[in-house]
Amino acid sequence: MLVYSEDLVAWQKWQDRSSTLRRIKKLLKTRRKASPSPKLYIRGDNPEIIVALEATTPSSVAANLSFLAHTDRSTLVLAPEELNLGPEWKEFCGDIKSLSPKCAVGLGTFLPVGKYAKEVSDSFGIPFIVVQHGLLTPYAPPLPRDTHLLAFSDEDANFWASGRKDITHTVVGSKLIYAASQKPRAALADVDTPYFLGQLHGAELPRRSLAASTEAFWRATGATYRPHPSEIDKLSRLQHALWERKGMRMDKRRIGLQELAAPVAGVFSTGIVEAAALGLPSWSVYAGKAPDWVENFWERYGIVRYDLESKAPLSARPATPAPKAPEVDPSLAIARAITDLA
Repeated sequence: MLVYSEDLVAWQKWQDRSSTLRRIKKLLKTRRKASPSPKLYIRGDNPEIIVALEATTPSSVAANLSFLAHTDRSTLVLAPEELNLGPEWKEFCGDIKSLSPKCAVGLGTFLPVGKYAKEVSDSFGIPFIVVQHGLLTPYAPPLPRDTHLLAFSDEDANFWASGRKDITHTVVGSKLIYAASQKPRAALADVDTPYFLGQLHGAELPRRSLAASTEAFWRATGATYRPHPSEIDKLSRLQHALWERKGMRMDKRRIGLQELAAPVAGVFSTGIVEAAALGLPSWSVYAGKAPDWVENFWERYGIVRYDLESKAPLSARPATPAPKAPEVDPSLAIARAITDLA
């Protein structure tokens, strides 16, 4: 069950409380002018599908628009800033109210573009579709009202809906797991040199718990620390420097887990499941008694916990089993589901 199953405002307040940096950024933002309207890009003439693109990084564009390769339906993309989607796309400068869309797709309404897409879908009386894009904790943002969810699994869909009757869903599988399953099995370069996947940026757990778990695994295995790309705030950088003074190795390369070719561990990182799908040994780690929701998270995704008390070598430990990969490319499954709903 989600902590905030319906109240997005309460969830946003929790996020603000959990991070001093986030509070400062939000305060500065409120002192500026209101966010500009999203940029609109159209493929075709009369778009049937509206897609909210929350970020314009190459990885975000590739992940969130990949389903469009499986449908030729005319589409309108809402983006927070200018971007180049390719020769078949052009900027739309008309009135969105003049269109006749049949559905809107996004990741939720917790960011401005998704919120705008939901307002558009409500004004037209068309379905709003949320595509699951990551593993779920109880602190996930609540789904918008009257949403159809395209989920990794029935279990994830029921968890995110948290008993709400206004949520329907279709299972499409995880694009991350599917992509990993299509790659050659990763060959281990050194089974005794693991990596720890950093999550100091995570708001779901106290930083001290995340740091203690990291250090406990490092002392047990000599692991190399792999900072999360979001670990750029001052506190995280100070923590990195402290660990380096103690002798912990840091690996700040932006390479995939398959290229690491080593066992990995983390607290509740998506990388644990991705590594298992790639054929790499992976574990969860927690120093002390883990909160109930963390243990439930491990159970829902089949993650095996690393026993910090055991002296067994890595090669002798049971690791997280590879998750079952979707039989159909989730991008194709998403396109089919959207076509049916539209």
